[in-house]
Amino acid sequence: MATTTTNSPSSPQDINTEIILYLQKYGYLNNIGNNTQLSIGSEKLKQAIALFQEYYQIQGDGSLNDRTLHQMRKPRCGLSDIPHHEHDTGIHKWTKINLTWNFHLANANILKTTEFAFSLWAANSSLTFEREILNPDILISYRSGTHTYLDHKRNAEICPSSFDGRGGVLAHAFYPSRNPNYITEIHIDNAEAWHIYLHDKIPFNSERLLHTLTHEIGH
Repeated sequence: MATTTTNSPSSPQDINTEIILYLQKYGYLNNIGNNTQLSIGSEKLKQAIALFQEYYQIQGDGSLNDRTLHQMRKPRCGLSDIPHHEHDTGIHKWTKINLTWNFHLANANILKTTEFAFSLWAANSSLTFEREILNPDILISYRSGTHTYLDHKRNAEICPSSFDGRGGVLAHAFYPSRNPNYITEIHIDNAEAWHIYLHDKIPFNSERLLHTLTHEIGH
């Protein structure tokens, strides 16, 4: 049987490509097209890494260190840390302060956690949040891989952001739509091991739903 050899996932070449793709995806590195051949020591890449370190309060000078790489490999939100507003034509603010929400087919524990996440934002903003099942302003759902929006008015439109399985991207949210007929959605990766409870000790290698929801609601 013929065999093939590939680069180790931790080889310098693979790490270099991983870092470039990450920095591009989350808004730190722009205008390089499909070029993944930048050197870790290049000035453009050092500036992008330094910006990432500043965002996450990591001591550094743009050099790739263990703490920076560890932070990049943590499970996270799928939205860009640094949106480039000249391209983000979908960004839109709420035109009202009394908002409704629903978590599609959620059980009592998930609803309790979701309600608490919204209450944190209500306590720290001028917004109010109330659950409404049939036609909410904000609709939360579990989705997997390449997926559609849940809002039936979108006619099974494919979501532009896919999930990558366990680890990596945990969730993504959308800004209020400019189309008043569309519901604003939050998608949670169904492949993750979610800890859905408010107060129980979180099991090892699980993700706390409360933290993720609180973050995504902020978008």
